[in-house]
Amino acid sequence: MPVVTRSQRRQLVQRLFKEATAIPRVLWRIVEDLPGKDLVSLRQVSKDALLKAVVDRRWRRELKQRKARVAKLVKKVNNYLTHLRSIGERFHGRRRMDEQLRVVNRLFQYLCANRWFVDGHARFAEKVHDKLFEFASRHPTFTENGVRYLVKLFDLAPPEKGLSEYGMIDKNGAFVELPK
Repeated sequence: MPVVTRSQRRQLVQRLFKEATAIPRVLWRIVEDLPGKDLVSLRQVSKDALLKAVVDRRWRRELKQRKARVAKLVKKVNNYLTHLRSIGERFHGRRRMDEQLRVVNRLFQYLCANRWFVDGHARFAEKVHDKLFEFASRHPTFTENGVRYLVKLFDLAPPEKGLSEYGMIDKNGAFVELPK
């Protein structure tokens, strides 16, 4: 077996890379599996027009998919909020509150399933956090679910056993009393 020097190995790797990146499908397959940070780095250091075009195409596709996911989530949340307003107009008394709590539970379950959106939008996360604490403190029937959603969405833990029946520590570290 012949001995291969470092410079020969480097030349061989460079030649293989050039051959592989000259074929758009192979290049697309390589780029498809790269994480976002590596794509940005690759795009910045590359001088190859084909590589830049493939990376740009992948980014456009990824942005388009993200926009579609965000639009779908925003539409669904708006539908829940519209439904909550319509309940206020259609029902009265105990039935109204039961219906609203049912829709609020479904809304927060949906947000828990799509936590990536809450994590990525700080102002929205702040509103969700405030509303969860507001509902948990106003409606004793929602307290248990509200605490569960707070734990899932914001990684908050109820205080030690014994204190959790009186309240919970919010994301700012303040103790918030909850109704019994």
